[in-house]
Amino acid sequence: MSQQEKKTLLLINPVSTVRKGFSQDLTSKYPPLALGMVAAATPADEWKIYIIDENFNKARVRHADLVGITAYTENADRAYEVAAMYREHGIPVVMGGIHASMCSGEARKYVDTVVVGEAELTWPQLLEDFKQGRMQPIYRAIGYADLAKLPPARHDLFHPSYWHRIIQTSRGCPYDCDFCTVTAFNGRIYRARPVENILDEIEQCQGKYSSFIFADDNLIGNTPAQRQRALDLFKGIVARGIKIDWFSQVTVDVAEYPDLLHWARKSGCRILLVGIEAETMEGLDSMNKIVNKRKGGISYYKKAFKTINKHGISVLGTFILGLEGDTEQDIRNRAKFIVKSRVDAVQCSILTPFPGTKLHKRLEQNGQIACDNFPDDWHHFRFMDLAYFNKQMKPSVMADEIEKAWRKIYSRPLIVYKLFRTWLATGSFVASWWAFEANIRYRRDVLEKPVRRDFSREFHGNVDKVQERHS
Repeated sequence: MSQQEKKTLLLINPVSTVRKGFSQDLTSKYPPLALGMVAAATPADEWKIYIIDENFNKARVRHADLVGITAYTENADRAYEVAAMYREHGIPVVMGGIHASMCSGEARKYVDTVVVGEAELTWPQLLEDFKQGRMQPIYRAIGYADLAKLPPARHDLFHPSYWHRIIQTSRGCPYDCDFCTVTAFNGRIYRARPVENILDEIEQCQGKYSSFIFADDNLIGNTPAQRQRALDLFKGIVARGIKIDWFSQVTVDVAEYPDLLHWARKSGCRILLVGIEAETMEGLDSMNKIVNKRKGGISYYKKAFKTINKHGISVLGTFILGLEGDTEQDIRNRAKFIVKSRVDAVQCSILTPFPGTKLHKRLEQNGQIACDNFPDDWHHFRFMDLAYFNKQMKPSVMADEIEKAWRKIYSRPLIVYKLFRTWLATGSFVASWWAFEANIRYRRDVLEKPVRRDFSREFHGNVDKVQERHS
């Protein structure tokens, strides 16, 4: 089929027009992997495919036969705005991704077709139906995709200014944390791609890029076979002579497997994101954070951080403030633990009840969701705003305590101290620098101007709204 005969597919990555949460610069932004996977599932001999990425260029109406949009909850309102622009010109719009899957009824009001679940399962049928003029209003994936059968993402369509390449080696998580959308979207069964397939994709991208994100929910899995697969991947990178730096997400028990850590570092691992969330059993229990509960909390964390550091890898720990049972003192204690712990970089967010999670269902049933003007209010669901009210303290009190905690956690002296402490602990300047850059980004996100100026006004505006609901 000639270029003139091919139809045009635009895949759009919308970006919220208000604050973007933990994603303020190119070092913390990643290519829209979901769109790259959809592009790979689209026959290139029948379609001209383009990705419009609002991280770089605002979407404007241009010629297309079909438009596909993905969105997280925090930018759903912008996704609907973009959809309206194209629909006004008679161009059909399809929306998929986590938010559309969790709120399909809402999304259906703003687009022509909604894809629920992993798009690879229904996309071929959708395209065929589109060609026949019978595209359905909703396509629901039955089950989950076999990752061994999926082609690699179309990295060639991503904007060249991204610092990192992004590759997914597995999907699904066997754990079921109340605040997490992973199990609702990708299920609890851990599905992995063949190692050779992953290595081939890395080599295809390696020419121009040396920094990679393995976008897994838990790169090492939770069984001996799954950990062996991760080990085979790390050894494969070394065996093929692939020279990259990489980052991924794991559970805290990675510290119990020194062979994994050794080969992870040897294959280029610089920093690992580890979900800590809380230091107390009560806090962990409130979120159903099973793996951390089993390990015993504070003493285990400190040993784990130290072990990971010994293997030349820094630790990016995630923590949550404003848990359902948190009091003012709990927030202060968590901040104190974070400051004194050996964690190298910190992502410290506010408990956010995303639709589709057990947390959202529970809070909604209890009348604790603070926002109700959807889709406009979805931009509050970005980890950095009050989207629910806590029964232990007034919203204004919780907001003040969170801000005080952030100022301690992200103080300049502490960030500089961590840079040198991590360098000494890991023996790797690169690992310590990655952690330092993360801390600087998060500090700017929650504290510094000009970002802070707009955020402060809106943050406290939402506190007032929550306060009204709470009174």
